[in-house]
Amino acid sequence: MPYNKRYRKRAVRRRRPVRRTRKPTVASINRKVMKIQKAIEWKHLDTFQDTPVSLSPFIYGLTNPVQGLFSTDRIGDKITTSSIQLRFQIDQADSAYNFMRVCVFRQRDLNHPSLLLDANTFFNTGSGSQAALPTLWQYNLSYFRNSSAKVVMDKIFKVQNSNNNNAKYFQIKIPYRRNIQYEDGTLRQNEQLILFAVSDSTAASHPTLSITTRLNYCDL
Repeated sequence: MPYNKRYRKRAVRRRRPVRRTRKPTVASINRKVMKIQKAIEWKHLDTFQDTPVSLSPFIYGLTNPVQGLFSTDRIGDKITTSSIQLRFQIDQADSAYNFMRVCVFRQRDLNHPSLLLDANTFFNTGSGSQAALPTLWQYNLSYFRNSSAKVVMDKIFKVQNSNNNNAKYFQIKIPYRRNIQYEDGTLRQNEQLILFAVSDSTAASHPTLSITTRLNYCDL
């Protein structure tokens, strides 16, 4: 009896299983970032300054790891920073009281090393009685506009002299994720944080600013 084609089973094509890819979530991305960060050698640079502060400002660079072979030194001329921690103590001297203004500026102009900066760089200090009141100084807008500088912190403290300990204490952690490029092994850089401190004291003894800093960074 001839084979009846009507009863032949039709061949069923099986679909290949398709692997569904999940979209990355924020949590999974954070885990990958943490693994990468653990593989990077993060460094920290601790500094300490203890100085009297008068109407002549104290200016100090906060992002200045030197190039060298120590564990806190940078290797080349390029680093990536993550944050900086600042701890302040302000002590009064002989006067009844003084006002101190403490600022942190971000400077992006490679042509202005911190050693060449003064009060008139950042402020319009005015003249006469206005020049003796740094708590009232206004920013020098022409400098900030031309150099792309920014104000990161600006605080005013009043310290008094008495039998009790009236020192002022303050701490802050500033997130600062930047790629900093230095110039030929020097400290001239394109993303510098600068501490600026000035008081209304015109005669010794002046109030004292004690500060510890910790810059967290890695080499590139």
